[in-house]
Amino acid sequence: MTSVFILGLIAVTSLGGYLVGVRGLGLPPSSLGRAFIHTIETLGATLAFAALNVAIGTAAVVAWRSLTPWFASTYIVGDESLLVLSVLQGLTFSWWRIARARA
Repeated sequence: MTSVFILGLIAVTSLGGYLVGVRGLGLPPSSLGRAFIHTIETLGATLAFAALNVAIGTAAVVAWRSLTPWFASTYIVGDESLLVLSVLQGLTFSWWRIARARA
């Protein structure tokens, strides 16, 4: 039941965003496909940054544990803020690529 509710909610807000974009902002519906492709590329960049952050963070914790007498837990790499910051990294990287293409 929860999944159906969530999907319905996403469908309603997506339709609302489409209507606001087309009717309110004058965005061409033909460019929606290009925007979706860019979204997938941004998601890929975000996942790449997230994987790198986890891998490098885990390596740093293991190195810390090996080189110092102090214990550090690898659970620190699982903090939710790391995912949020990875999203910001992915968005910034994606927009940077777009800015280069427009320049």
